[in-house]
Amino acid sequence: MSDTVSSNELLLQIKKHPSPGIAPQLDQHAGYEVNSKNNRICKRDGFACDFYALNTDSLTVAKWIVTHQPFDRLYFYGKNRPIHISIAPENSFAITLLEQASTERRIPKNIKKEQFLQKE
Repeated sequence: MSDTVSSNELLLQIKKHPSPGIAPQLDQHAGYEVNSKNNRICKRDGFACDFYALNTDSLTVAKWIVTHQPFDRLYFYGKNRPIHISIAPENSFAITLLEQASTERRIPKNIKKEQFLQKE
């Protein structure tokens, strides 16, 4: 896959390599993008991205975001995994932990800001 892809190309790549944790229609925050039938990809307004900061663990970065920035949803997968963050007009400040359980599955757990900031 090249460095620059359209949303349709990205969706095709996602479908070729499915992940049970991806649900575009639920939480893609696709920037008001529409599919080939002119329907919005995700009903939620806003934009989202996944990112990973080199030389800084994701927990440190996520705590900084939670403390200093507005956001709609933050999905935390672990200290050494990318962070999923979205912004939207309502910015609900929802935090969901998706750390891997011993069964290899990621079980979502919604937590409050105060709980997240206590996390080690």
